[in-house]
Amino acid sequence: MKSRIIILTLMLGILSVVSVQGGRRIVPETLLSDRQFGMAANFLQHYFNLLSQPLTEENEDIIRRIKDDGFTYSKGNDIKMRDLTEDADFFIDFDNGAYSACWEKEGSPIVVCEFPAKIGLMRLENKKELENHIIEMFRTASANPTSTSRPTTSIESVTAMPFSDFYVKDIGSFITPDLTHKIVYLPSEVNNRECELVCDPGKYPLESLSNMLLTGYSEKNVPIDLTIRQYGYNSTPIVTSLAKLYDIFSEEGCIPYWGVKEHAGDKVKGIYVWKNDMGGYCHLVSLEVPLSALSTEGKLKATLHSYLRLDNLKSLFADFSEQ
Repeated sequence: MKSRIIILTLMLGILSVVSVQGGRRIVPETLLSDRQFGMAANFLQHYFNLLSQPLTEENEDIIRRIKDDGFTYSKGNDIKMRDLTEDADFFIDFDNGAYSACWEKEGSPIVVCEFPAKIGLMRLENKKELENHIIEMFRTASANPTSTSRPTTSIESVTAMPFSDFYVKDIGSFITPDLTHKIVYLPSEVNNRECELVCDPGKYPLESLSNMLLTGYSEKNVPIDLTIRQYGYNSTPIVTSLAKLYDIFSEEGCIPYWGVKEHAGDKVKGIYVWKNDMGGYCHLVSLEVPLSALSTEGKLKATLHSYLRLDNLKSLFADFSEQ
């Protein structure tokens, strides 16, 4: 719900174009690094740059593929877009898996375009290139120190669980009721208006594991042996950590969901999904967790299927969940 409120707020906002040194901008520079609209904003600026360059055979091919992937105009055309100036007002909306962008002057639209939320389109990369990108991200990601301060939240922002001491912050489920984003808290012993994140693998192993996956918080650096599956049945092994995985995916603007498939003794198997509505994709991770690894020695074992399209995910997820 929170993500939806933020999106709706941005949808209603007017983003005025500002001049920057080093070239003509048709979208605000600050929007290019926005976690939600940044991918779409960079795509529009890149497309404008393509139109402003000499029309080589390579550029013509890129423009053709962009239009084949669903980029259209409801007002204007490539010539009108190429002629845009920095003093035009800029609007961008996102709704139901599609973007709409508009440039105006004095309240009159000059160019209006639409395009679907497809990461391959917006990044101008194919599946292999996207997979190589995520592999490089894991190889170059720096190790972040674990936080020494356990996260807290106000008691008003969580819901008490029946017949339990736990409180829960729940943003809902994805695809199946078993795949959820529920963060578990306990009442603070020092402040009766606050709750503390559950992070006690010895006493609450499943709740602590879920919280680590959904918040990125852990009192120790939890290592992961990660296998990244690639197009054409290839794969790449990576030694990483839960903190790195969380940072990389959350930086893309993805939201995590977690579901336990099997729990036997010390071993937990589950599905860990990172969903990105505004990119039109998700990362699908199969996890095998020795619960002892959360507090002592040991590694998590994970298999990653990256950049799966949301529009055909249900069938892929059904096949994956049976593995």
